[in-house]
Amino acid sequence: MIQSPRFRTLGLYSTDMRFRFIILSLLIIIAAACNDSKRTRSAGPNGSLAAVDNAQNLPLPDIPDSLTTDEEKAAYVVTHFWDGMDFMDRSLSLDTAFMEQNFSNFVSMIPIVTEKTAEDAVKSLVAKASADKEAFNLLIGTADLYLDHPDSPMRNEETYILFLRNFLDAEVMEDYMRDRYEYRLTQAMKNRPGSEAPNFKIVTRDGKVSDMRSLLGAGENILMFYDSDCEHCKEISQRLAGMRFEGDVRVVAIDVAGDRQLWEDRKGDLPDEWTVAYDLDNIEERELFYLPALPTFYILNSSGVILAKDAPL
Repeated sequence: MIQSPRFRTLGLYSTDMRFRFIILSLLIIIAAACNDSKRTRSAGPNGSLAAVDNAQNLPLPDIPDSLTTDEEKAAYVVTHFWDGMDFMDRSLSLDTAFMEQNFSNFVSMIPIVTEKTAEDAVKSLVAKASADKEAFNLLIGTADLYLDHPDSPMRNEETYILFLRNFLDAEVMEDYMRDRYEYRLTQAMKNRPGSEAPNFKIVTRDGKVSDMRSLLGAGENILMFYDSDCEHCKEISQRLAGMRFEGDVRVVAIDVAGDRQLWEDRKGDLPDEWTVAYDLDNIEERELFYLPALPTFYILNSSGVILAKDAPL
């Protein structure tokens, strides 16, 4: 994992319902603290003033007294998070540290509001940033880093999809960038949690030809796509082999690299308790799964429904 100060977060991005009450309570406390904090003001190029607190956080909006539930308050804060930001003020909009800090604060709260609120809030943010092409490009880079980088602790493809859609709708996006992000959106929409994983032919290390779905156990299944000639895959496999899981968990390792003889030579290197197989359907070349790098992990249930996509180890 990247241990970098660039990944700044309030720690509110968990979607586990066990933490929902704590998250909402923290949100209210943070909102109150930010509104009471001492603020400095930075003059923009057009003479406007943007209020920023001493910690370089945008001040969260004052929550109207008429909003009484935690859900209503959270929605209000997310909707109005960027109200105090002037994207024409380049001293802020092109300040990488400032934008990353506030972007991480903003996206940390997205999982605790409704999908419609999140969509509207992201759309509003992208529209504001589109006032300045350089600010817009910095926002794209920040979204890539925090929401799509494989080592980001805030990685969240569902939130990234919201940004990708709005980036592509923005006229300010450069043509040379458009094809890249259209492709990335296509990959993001593929194999989403809740969808059924594509089935494909395999051969197991005992020589039986079957299909992927027949390998799944009754509980959760860790599907590891790997390359037998990949040192990183070997390292990750060793780490995975040393883990202990609660409940009925099966590890299904499938070589997708296309060198069957190498797989035959090395298939015995993986733990005996794992189900080890070789892909016979060229799934990487056909792009049946989103495989940004090897190894890539998916979590499937016994019926082949995807529970987690490109899951971190």
